[in-house]
Amino acid sequence: MSEIEELMEEANEAAAEIIGSESDASEAAEEVEEINEEVQEDIQDINKGHDRKVAKISKKSVTAKLTNDIIKENVLDSIIDVARNGGSPSTMDQVIEEADLPFPVKTPGKVNEPPRRP
Repeated sequence: MSEIEELMEEANEAAAEIIGSESDASEAAEEVEEINEEVQEDIQDINKGHDRKVAKISKKSVTAKLTNDIIKENVLDSIIDVARNGGSPSTMDQVIEEADLPFPVKTPGKVNEPPRRP
């Protein structure tokens, strides 16, 4: 059960108890309204916390994408330099291995497997 669901369940139980024990209907309504306002504030706080977490994850995702794009560009530039200078496929393999990419890359000579990460 989520935090919000727990809050709602507790608020409903408290409201039911108030309604069942309070003889004055208008007094019971006021008390239930106070509970609802408190729960609403608590839910807003929970949502703000979730929003911060989502923003943090989003920033990490953008940073990872930018980093990956830079690495890709650097590897491609290195491979193009090797090709322009008459380098062999084994030299290209070396460039790819040194890039320490987390995924396999197939070159004319072989498939470079990603390093095993613990």
